[in-house]
Amino acid sequence: MDVDRLRAELDEARRELARAAEPVAVVGTSRDPDRALVEQAREALDHAGATPAQRATTGVYLDSGAGVVARALGLGGPAVTVHDSPDAPRTAVRALRAGDCDLALTTADGGLVVLERLSDARRAGRAVLDTQPSTEDFPGDWRYRVEWQPVPDPDDGALSGTWLVVLPGDDRLDAAPLVAALARAGADVLVVRTRFAEVIAAHPGLAGVVSLAGLDERPHPEHPAVPVGLATTLALLHALVDADRAVPLHLLTRGAVGVAGAPPTAPRQNAVWGMGRVIALEHPDRWGGLVDLPDRLTDDALRRVVTLIADPAEDQAAVRASGVHARRLVRAPVLTAKPWRPRRPVLLTGATGALGPHIARWLAGLGARHLVLTSKRGDAAPGMADLRADLAAAGVTTTATACDLADRAAVAAMLARLRADGVHIGSVVHAAAHIDPAPLTATDLPRLAAALGAKAAGADHLTDLLDGDPDLEAVVLFTSVAGTWGSAEHGAYAAANAYLDARAEAGRAAGLPTTAVAWGVWDARDPHRAATRYPEVLRRQGLPRMRPGPALAALTAALAHREPAVAVAAVDWARFAPVFASTAPRPLLDGVPEARATHPARGGTTLLDLVTGTVSAVAGHAPGLLGPERPFAELGVDSLMAVEIRDRLAAATGTALPVSVVHDHPTPTRLAAFLRGQGKPAPEPDRQADAVAIVGMACRYPGGVRTPEDLWRLVADGVDAVAGFPTDRNWDLDSLTGPTGGAFLDAVADFDAAFFGVDPAEALAMDPQQRLLLELSWEAVERAGIDPRSLRGSRTAVFAGALKPTTAPAPPTTSPRSTCRPASPNSSRRATTRPPRPGASPTPSAWRDPR
Repeated sequence: MDVDRLRAELDEARRELARAAEPVAVVGTSRDPDRALVEQAREALDHAGATPAQRATTGVYLDSGAGVVARALGLGGPAVTVHDSPDAPRTAVRALRAGDCDLALTTADGGLVVLERLSDARRAGRAVLDTQPSTEDFPGDWRYRVEWQPVPDPDDGALSGTWLVVLPGDDRLDAAPLVAALARAGADVLVVRTRFAEVIAAHPGLAGVVSLAGLDERPHPEHPAVPVGLATTLALLHALVDADRAVPLHLLTRGAVGVAGAPPTAPRQNAVWGMGRVIALEHPDRWGGLVDLPDRLTDDALRRVVTLIADPAEDQAAVRASGVHARRLVRAPVLTAKPWRPRRPVLLTGATGALGPHIARWLAGLGARHLVLTSKRGDAAPGMADLRADLAAAGVTTTATACDLADRAAVAAMLARLRADGVHIGSVVHAAAHIDPAPLTATDLPRLAAALGAKAAGADHLTDLLDGDPDLEAVVLFTSVAGTWGSAEHGAYAAANAYLDARAEAGRAAGLPTTAVAWGVWDARDPHRAATRYPEVLRRQGLPRMRPGPALAALTAALAHREPAVAVAAVDWARFAPVFASTAPRPLLDGVPEARATHPARGGTTLLDLVTGTVSAVAGHAPGLLGPERPFAELGVDSLMAVEIRDRLAAATGTALPVSVVHDHPTPTRLAAFLRGQGKPAPEPDRQADAVAIVGMACRYPGGVRTPEDLWRLVADGVDAVAGFPTDRNWDLDSLTGPTGGAFLDAVADFDAAFFGVDPAEALAMDPQQRLLLELSWEAVERAGIDPRSLRGSRTAVFAGALKPTTAPAPPTTSPRSTCRPASPNSSRRATTRPPRPGASPTPSAWRDPR
């Protein structure tokens, strides 16, 4: 074997990989859309300081006119017209990285920009205006968050048999009221603080276990990274398994989770929740549930806690003064904002792991000029030299340092050395992890400590030692969906990650810039470690791998919006949900419509549950809030939701359903009955004998009337619709004399042109009444429970009338331009929109939207 040739080929492959991910810089812009395209291009190139030699290798990538611009300015690179405008900048970035050009002229944010490889720009000393770290988008359905949804108070629960209550190791909770409440419910209660294994072994007829041990947050004397309560929870599970007791284990905490906008007050206890979710998967016959207690154990709170223990239909719940809140996984909306940019050095932990190199290049693309790369072996870590060489080629300064993140003194010493060298950390990306898959029965304290040391203790030390720095920009904690919904053989890892999620929420509420991202399965592996079987197993179970580019784009979005905690995962719910719920119901997933739709439908009762669950999930309500006879409209189900409900029910039942099925059968009972009839449509009515019915209305009137209900309230309450002049029409109100107000429609300028497929320029020229006609037509159909888009190509008629308004003659001092002319809703010309000249006495009904 020619070792030298093989090494050279590997080096070239590494360089090619680095070029494929090399960050791109914006070095010139033109933001004047009113100028001709060629003049904009000339301005952008001049702004970039492009020399004649560089212009000879400048490529043009526009959605139109690329060839015209290239010829007019004498640009010698490729001239490519990309007809889909969002793809133009992506094409330009790919061309730069492939070496097709040295500069690239393309579109961005309504103007033109000049792009250059970041390393070239820095070598040339050119000003970098912005960076484009990735041209990949992430699917919107990758984003999830946890939501606590109120559920109705269940009936009082009853217990029987012998129940064991395990107290925390310290005296932080007076458990006597809870013990008394369990006894009142019918339980014979045994209370222990230690030696619970002996008690479990001595009571073969044990009915259940209620553990308060998780409230003990003291560090374990032999393994400080492990809270005593978490260690006790693990030991309690081992005791049940060793004694072969298949009884429900209920884990109680206080302040582990944040509900209704309140942050967690005891985030360390959330590690018990992470471990509990894995107990539920590995030991379903020993699972009871997780309950977070309120600050005060009132009689109502105790009754709710006992009921959750007696009938744990919700196995992840929080009891508060306002009632019971159930934990749900829901989709997180995709938001847009200006990308986060690091201004000071960034500390990256786990720099040479499977994700570290991808994160480092992502940070470089965001504009980071100095990266501190940490690992246990520092510069001697496998892959560190190659990573530093790639970053240096991109113009990024790097510092490699060895540090055991579980050792607080070592972390403090590392930060002190950096400060002494003039390196002041502005951001932290904590990606270090210790993943050692094992079932909880094979997990001992050293194994648990190893998982929490790298992940949880490292985050604690870094955050605590940097807290108080007013220039701290971001603390990004990489966590895992193992902590969000659980993963078999990852009990220790899930506990560590669940704690970090709660810590990020508490930190953000306290003013720290913390963000935790719970990741799904990445399409990345550590080349210096043997591959494992888990990614392939997870793929078959419905968790496909995510490519690094889109995953990091999702991270950019989370940081831009300062989200405290979000989950990013690719999930095939049709595969994952049935596997996840194969041994027991998992109400956690009821907030995800695709997961809810996978529940089997057998018999009338289950069909009713399927309907209520699907409707509630789509409408964003807890299933218990929708009674069998409650109309869907009362839950706010609109036409778009109705179509989604139809789609979910069709997928769950395997039945072709009409688009109008939710409208035709507007309660759970009636819809379930229809589904029980195998989805057969009702007979066609005799249309000749049919009366005509009004099924939808929409209106706009002065006085804030935007719906028929508003109009009825205005009339019934005798509301005066005359008000002051509107402030959203660009009128010079200070210069006006005469009347001080009138009857005006509000929000007439709030027209969504893109929604109706209208060009923004055309929307400005349209008569405002034409825009109102479009909006009202859509709303009237939608309020009838019909998706307006479903009417395309149908036998639907449109009849629109136009009235000539009667307006009092304008006073002589009124500008002629402000007088009213006949309404023409079918006109595409612009109505009179200018206000009276200063000093004029206006005729209010003549004023129109000025935009």
